[in-house]
Amino acid sequence: MVTADEVEAIVRRVVREEMALLLEALKEKPAVFVQPEVYKPPPAEGWPGSFLISDRELAMAERLLPEAERKILYMRVMAARLAAAGNHASANRMRKRADNLERQLRGKT
Repeated sequence: MVTADEVEAIVRRVVREEMALLLEALKEKPAVFVQPEVYKPPPAEGWPGSFLISDRELAMAERLLPEAERKILYMRVMAARLAAAGNHASANRMRKRADNLERQLRGKT
């Protein structure tokens, strides 16, 4: 039968061995700690929240869209950014231009 002292000795030995292995690994190649990305929940449906995206996300989305729709997306993103900055008049004008372009595009298809 194994006593509590023997179990403790085994656990301590295993922990020491693991720590020694980790220390050796760190000496060979220092660890690089990367700040994890903070999860941002998707914005609420509707305007302007759903168009508040980063430049990187905009570029990725533009690559997926047909060329005729890229300008519309760009205008909607810029309108959302203007609205977020408090420039509501310019945001409304930009959104109306995007709406007009979208109507024209729908009329062509």
